[in-house]
Amino acid sequence: MTLQLGGGGAITGCTSLQEPDLIVSGLTVNGDIDAPKIIVSSGTAAAPSYTFSGDTDNGLYYAGTNSIGLATAGTNVILIDSTGNVGIGTTNPATTLELSSSDPRLTIRDTDEPTRYTQLRNTGGDTYLSQISSGSIIFGAPSERMRITSGGNVGIGTTSPSFRLHSYDTTAAQGFFNGWSSGGTFDAAGAIRFGNQTSYQGRIDFDPSGNTNFIFENSYLNGSISWKINGGEKARLAPTGQLLVGTSVPFGGSAGHCFSADESISGTGAVTVLNTNTGASNPAASFGTATNSSATTNFLIKFFVNGFAAGSGAIVANGTSQAAFATYSDARLKENITDLPSQWQNFKALRPVEFDYIESKGGGHQLGFIAQEVAEVFNDLVGEGQDQMLIISGMGKNESRLIKALQEAMERIETLETEVALLRSN
Repeated sequence: MTLQLGGGGAITGCTSLQEPDLIVSGLTVNGDIDAPKIIVSSGTAAAPSYTFSGDTDNGLYYAGTNSIGLATAGTNVILIDSTGNVGIGTTNPATTLELSSSDPRLTIRDTDEPTRYTQLRNTGGDTYLSQISSGSIIFGAPSERMRITSGGNVGIGTTSPSFRLHSYDTTAAQGFFNGWSSGGTFDAAGAIRFGNQTSYQGRIDFDPSGNTNFIFENSYLNGSISWKINGGEKARLAPTGQLLVGTSVPFGGSAGHCFSADESISGTGAVTVLNTNTGASNPAASFGTATNSSATTNFLIKFFVNGFAAGSGAIVANGTSQAAFATYSDARLKENITDLPSQWQNFKALRPVEFDYIESKGGGHQLGFIAQEVAEVFNDLVGEGQDQMLIISGMGKNESRLIKALQEAMERIETLETEVALLRSN
């Protein structure tokens, strides 16, 4: 059944008023209405369906299928769409709650502190999260994890940050950042400090005297600075200034710089030095001591085997403007000492030669010996390199000349001995 009220208020077409669909046009209600359902016209934001006497452009209206709008002054201010999204200032909210205006702001206020409140704002493409008046912005998960104070300091793990970035952990000092001074330069106290709540144990900084030097500092008396990759230490600077690379322990108690590497690929060794200048007089490395002496007791370089357990020799000063290879020859280092047997035939068997190196090894003319031939005479002088090429130790250009001259002298001696023997026999 349909109950219709005409303009004069008369009810027509009605024989029963039990649960009718009531279509109303221009009805003003003073008092209460008790009905299971009331259907009104859709209305618009300018003319809401549910409105108020004397203020008919405020109220609720139909905003589309399964959507409802709230209007004030004839304009939509809130809309709830069919998905449950709520739009304030927009009729097409894309998220659960969307605020839209020329300067949208969301304010959260504690009634106990009405002048101190938090505001979320978007303007000019920038987003602001602000604590109005004094107070901090605190981030938790769920307890406090970080805060930004009214002074602009950021604290992670601390509720009272003393610096621009202050990180603290109860089990280990994580670090705190001191920041820039108002003059646009790092202050004299350091840029990044690491320490506990009351003091710092290290810093990373630019030298405040001129901002030209970068500083890594460990403030502990016996502390080191270490470099790690993938959890493993690769280098360390000891408190004495000793640089350790590839090891955290000095070799053999050394107080000097130490370099260690497991190099088994290129054959160039644990330390490789290259001077890219092509000048022939520019060395790849230089070695010197502070001792003002040219005696052989002035060691320039020492050599060891078995991880510094045994010495292999040295390069020492050898008088004015000279250096020489030295071996450890003290009688106190030796046992089972006997005279060397005759080497006459061995030296006669050597063959000093001159030759040209193949181009793949750099080319060039040279004097010396053939390693395979030397091995047949003195096999302890021949070794094998990583490339399986044979090498000779202790026999170079000058040795080949001396041995050649010695062989010539030996030949003459043998000739003279023969002649002397003939004379004696006559």
